Amino acid sequence: MAIKISERFAEQCSVVHSNNYDTCGTITRANIAYLTPDLLESMYTAGGLWAELDAWFKTAIEMKACGVKTYAMYDWIMSSAVKGKGAMVGRTPISNTVSLLHPFIMGKQSSVINTDFWAISTGFVQSAYTADVTGPLASGDLATGVAGDRVVRIVSPYGVELDSKWFNPGTVIHIITREGGVVGDGAWKVLAAATAADNSYTDVLVTSQNAGSAAVYDTTPTAGLVLLGLNNVHDVEKWCYNLPNWDSTKMVPFWIQTFRRTRCVDSEYIKFYNRLRTSGANEAFRQFGDIDLAKRNAQDELEHKKRFVNHFFFSKPLNANQTQALYRSLPEITTPTGFSVDPGTGGKLMAVRAENIGVLEQLRRCGRVKDLLGHALNFYEFLDENYRIMRARESNGRQVTDIDWYTDSVTAANLQTAFMQYWKQESLEQLRLTMEFNKVTALGMKYMSFYAKHPVGVRINIIVDKFFDDFRSANKGLTTGSQEQAGVMLLCLDIGQGGSIYWAQIKSNRKSYTVGDLDNLAKIDKDWACVMEAVTKEVTLISDTGTVIVECPQESLWIWGMADAVPIMTGKTANEENLY
Repeated sequence: MAIKISERFAEQCSVVHSNNYDTCGTITRANIAYLTPDLLESMYTAGGLWAELDAWFKTAIEMKACGVKTYAMYDWIMSSAVKGKGAMVGRTPISNTVSLLHPFIMGKQSSVINTDFWAISTGFVQSAYTADVTGPLASGDLATGVAGDRVVRIVSPYGVELDSKWFNPGTVIHIITREGGVVGDGAWKVLAAATAADNSYTDVLVTSQNAGSAAVYDTTPTAGLVLLGLNNVHDVEKWCYNLPNWDSTKMVPFWIQTFRRTRCVDSEYIKFYNRLRTSGANEAFRQFGDIDLAKRNAQDELEHKKRFVNHFFFSKPLNANQTQALYRSLPEITTPTGFSVDPGTGGKLMAVRAENIGVLEQLRRCGRVKDLLGHALNFYEFLDENYRIMRARESNGRQVTDIDWYTDSVTAANLQTAFMQYWKQESLEQLRLTMEFNKVTALGMKYMSFYAKHPVGVRINIIVDKFFDDFRSANKGLTTGSQEQAGVMLLCLDIGQGGSIYWAQIKSNRKSYTVGDLDNLAKIDKDWACVMEAVTKEVTLISDTGTVIVECPQESLWIWGMADAVPIMTGKTANEENLY
């Protein structure tokens, strides 16, 4: 259960995340208050008694984060990126002071806020949504869409307070559903978002971006898993939205026992933050008041990596015009005409807007996506797919000694059982010679290796990564009964050095500006020459341009919608292509 910033002294397993500081805003809008004499008196003489505060504010141990983070998956993808193509683990002693009055010491603990996966609790058609009545979307928000658009109510399966900044306009979200025994994946662009007053949900107005895909998707989603993708904004367009940040620190008590072992940043924000942060008189703010910019940047970077991975796998065409024949009908991107100063360069056509097509969509178009429709995998048909993949890779002049399959740990265990049953059926004496367990890749992914009679001489590696465990767990955690099967994936993706799937980085761009700089203001307005100090904002803009490459779809295969069961070991069925 999540708790508020006012409840910093909390139960050990609670999740703390609350923060109303926006680095691009002014400090006067945050909840900092000057301490009055009465407040100071109550702080140090609680209940009329002088309080000993050292035990609260001087930390004896500092714990690492409790929770789960994903991101070897990003490193795996970027290891093959091509550029130029166009629990107390560790103690931090703070003070030797031990309280004389409290039989405990306080440990500072960070909660990991799981923002990788979101869920839909209900949905509405835009025309049936009443502004400020059905939910928090205002009439102006609804006006950004049309009657056929959808509003999805997004909640967190992990108790995270919702913030509309997770769903900034222009962001593409991917909705994974399971309806009628079929896994559906829909791409939707965010038009507007608003969060309920109690932060329990966010209503997001979205418009479909599925016209260019033949994939099954829920046209009226009222349930499902939500993944956050990237936006689609050209360098010449106006777009400047901060992501939400959080302070996840709390203090938990550890009872004493003796034993014989042992982004846009406002100058006023920086000024107030540094003053309160370094002031010896405000230990509480130093501990809990806000997170420093380095942590904000680290959070933003991790969030970008997560969204990049979602985009890399699930992105779809912008619309049906995203083809060689019709691309000129895609939306045009033009230079701005100026917002307060017009240099006369506006309205120039710079490009047309397109969307990266992700790995899933590219493989689907070539028949390399298999939805098992809730059936168990047929083991012998699975071995045949390994042979076909081997032949495809060999046809491109590669020597194939290994084929990697990426999955979650539960599916890996089922495959391990299947390989053992396979060799028991085929040749018991070979069992120990054909399996290797408990191995670890350079990126920290655990894997098991197996040989089979077919394909001959090719090692089949079953690699487990937290990305797949988390994806499966997030689907399982939803209320829809069969949604879990949407999260069971077994992917043979030719990613890595020399692989046929990779991210091609075409260019990157970075610009930094100081808004409100007195020297510049005085050049265009003489009144500013009479001012000695002004509030400024440091704005940094970063862009990357690139595309998702799947050079040879036949060298990879995407399997999902599988039953949680040991693969079928009784032989191939009549339709061998469906893998069940």
